[in-house]
Amino acid sequence: MASHFSVDGSRVYLVGYSNGARMALTEICAHPSLFAAFAAYGAALPETCADKRIAVPAWISAGTADPELSTTNPAQTQVIESVVAHWRARNGCVATSAAAATLMWAFLSAYQSPRG
Repeated sequence: MASHFSVDGSRVYLVGYSNGARMALTEICAHPSLFAAFAAYGAALPETCADKRIAVPAWISAGTADPELSTTNPAQTQVIESVVAHWRARNGCVATSAAAATLMWAFLSAYQSPRG
């Protein structure tokens, strides 16, 4: 697309839901420099996410009515928490409160990037 249109690389965002969210995570892991940020709703981590050189801001969430990854089901909540924990560690973010560390998926905005 960038070869045909004027694209501001600092404004390219990726968003996905369910399997689309997993594809978004896969794409971000493979090509983090192509995106300004991403949002993933109801996704598990891809098999590999090796490139950690570039921090990519994220919005990772799930809902109470989601039949696959419900925030009311403890086993499913662990999946979302593992995605958030992985991404937080990948980006070098630290918890700013005890509540945020306990409920990572609910308080993603309570994490701060090392870039400020």
